[in-house]
Amino acid sequence: MKVAAIISEYNPLHNGHKLHIEKTKKELNCDYLISIMSGNFVQRGLPSYIDKWNKSKVSVSNGIDLVIELPVIFSLSSAEFFAKGSAQILNSLGIVDYLSFGSEVGDIEPLKLIASILCNEPHAYKALLKSKLSYGLAFAKARSLALTEYITDNFPMYTIDFITNLLSSSNNILAIEYLKALYSLDSTIEPFTIKRLGSNYNDEGLNASFSSATSIRNHLKTSDDLTLLKSHLPKSSYTLIETLIKDNYTFPQIENIFPFIKYKALTDNNSLKQIPEASEGLYNKIYKSLWDGSTYEESFSKIKSKRYASTRINRLLCQYFIGFENYSIDNLRRSDPSYIRVLAFNDKGAELLKKIKNTSSLQIYTKLPKSLCPMLELDLQSTKAYSILNPSIRYNEDYFKSPIIIK
Repeated sequence: MKVAAIISEYNPLHNGHKLHIEKTKKELNCDYLISIMSGNFVQRGLPSYIDKWNKSKVSVSNGIDLVIELPVIFSLSSAEFFAKGSAQILNSLGIVDYLSFGSEVGDIEPLKLIASILCNEPHAYKALLKSKLSYGLAFAKARSLALTEYITDNFPMYTIDFITNLLSSSNNILAIEYLKALYSLDSTIEPFTIKRLGSNYNDEGLNASFSSATSIRNHLKTSDDLTLLKSHLPKSSYTLIETLIKDNYTFPQIENIFPFIKYKALTDNNSLKQIPEASEGLYNKIYKSLWDGSTYEESFSKIKSKRYASTRINRLLCQYFIGFENYSIDNLRRSDPSYIRVLAFNDKGAELLKKIKNTSSLQIYTKLPKSLCPMLELDLQSTKAYSILNPSIRYNEDYFKSPIIIK
């Protein structure tokens, strides 16, 4: 029995995702495929365009056997914690043989090399990093330059341009974090990468072949012509969106959180300090921008800078909207997940769940327990917040929804 896993967001699931699923099954010759999926808030710092239950339904319709929700403490975090939480869950299942992920480079070896350097930190690399930081560079920039210099000095098969391009591509960066997480866990899960085709992750325009989720969301936001997306989405994904539009479904937008976070900023100028991402005085900048701004875009533009990446700001503002300040975020991120929340499965997924009961100590939740741990409490709190942006979802939807079963 071979079991592969994919860490996903499917926001929404498009042809590139479908290809990834198909190639994973074919090239790994796996019998089962699991997806660890972000719920109602995603890693880029956005409310999910489609709620987690509808996303999981489409996932199973397109080849996934079992969908497990990634707790929001990890899904709405940096790439490092996003990867860490996902890898911990997969490793704890005790049945996963492969982790399959997309990357721009499409070659596992340079990704593994970089991950090993970052985990082991050879003396020469640490010296280079210290030197770059002494020039006042931001850590991410200094680390990229140090890695490039160290690798090209010690591994001449890789050029400066190759490493520079690799380290500037979003899926490569996330892939490295997956590998670091597996390495730190001393996991037996074997990593496998598939070359990403078509649009870059952040491209806003539709591509002739494989369009990004960003471009698809942008089209839905700016155009009433849904038919243009037919060639960019699997049939089940297109049909779902078509049905949701007919049902007057509200597709949440990040801009809609503005009045709520502005109200919080005006009534409590200390709560934001409790969120780890708001360290280094960033909260003062955010408070002032929220007090003085009249729209999300206006406030966002005053916060954004070379020091603070757009995704970090969006994540922080979503965390503030949800109420992360009321939880011990650092402790939750350091803790191992103790449960899996099942969102959807098919007959093969049901077989997997039976196997997991015998191979894992994780609690399997198909319905909510009476007693909630803080990590699960935060998941439910994120649904409450999401329901404000998406009236199609009730604030207590988690208590009413059972896993979706696809026959």
